[in-house]
Amino acid sequence: MAKQLKRIFSDPEFKSANSHFDGIQQYLSLPIQDIELNLSKNIRDTYDDSLLEELANSIQENGQLEPVGISPDRNRNGKFDLIYGYRRCLAIKKYAPQLSVKAVTVISKTDDDTIQLLENIQREDLTDYEIAKALLIIKEKSNLRNEDIAKKIHKSLDWVKKRIIHGKSINQLEEHGKANPETIKKLTTHQMSQISSLELNEKVAILNSTEKDGNTKVNDLKTLRDKKKIPKLQPKELIKKLKLEKSKLEKQIKSANLRIKQINKKLNKLT
Repeated sequence: MAKQLKRIFSDPEFKSANSHFDGIQQYLSLPIQDIELNLSKNIRDTYDDSLLEELANSIQENGQLEPVGISPDRNRNGKFDLIYGYRRCLAIKKYAPQLSVKAVTVISKTDDDTIQLLENIQREDLTDYEIAKALLIIKEKSNLRNEDIAKKIHKSLDWVKKRIIHGKSINQLEEHGKANPETIKKLTTHQMSQISSLELNEKVAILNSTEKDGNTKVNDLKTLRDKKKIPKLQPKELIKKLKLEKSKLEKQIKSANLRIKQINKKLNKLT
C-alpha cells in the first residue's frame, strides 16, 4: 500500500491537486453512478454538449488522463460527493456511462467548494470572468489572504489582486442590473481594470457605449472612460444632493414605521 501511495503522489497528474489538499486517502475506480454531481457548486454555468461528447470519446480511446476528486465518505444518498472534475464526470455520465471513473478521495481542512474552485481555476480554458468570480468566492468564503491564494494557485500576488478587483466589479454591475450581462462576461481582466476605479453609473455608461458601438478593445475603454467620466460635484452641490437623499430616506423610514404599527395592531387583534 505504501508503494502504491508513493507512486500516486509522484504522478505528475496529481501535482495540482496535492498543492491544495492535506492528503490523498485512496485511489479508486468506480462507476459514475456512485458519484453525485452538483452543478450549483461548479465554476461554470453551462457546458457545450458537443465538447462533452468529444471528451467522452477521448476518454474511451485514450483513457482518463486526470483523476477526479471525491469525498472520503459517501453522503446520505449513498454516493460520493464530487469535489473537482465536474466536466470529466459529466462527459462520462452523458456519453460513456459504462466506463469506470478514475478518482482519488481527498481529505482537506479546506471547504469542499473552495477546493473545487482552487483546482479548477488553474485550467487554461476558463474565461477571465469565470476566474474572477471564482477567486472572489474563495476570498469571501475562506480565511485565505491574497498572498495565500497566490501561493496555492501558483500565480503572482498582482495577478490575484487584479482578478479579485475584477470579481468585485462584476458583482457590482450584475447587482445593479443595468448593464448587459453578456457584455460583462466578455470583458477581460485587463479591460475591467481600465474602469474598475470609476463610480458605478460611470461603469454602466461605458459598458452600454461598448455594446452600442461595438468597442471592446482596451484602448477604446480608456477613451470612453475619459469621455464618460462624470465631474465631481462642488461642495455646495454635494450638500444639496445629500440633503435631498436624506430627506427621501427619512420619508421612507416614516412610512415603514407607520406600516409596522398598522401590522402590529392587526396582529394584536388576531392573537
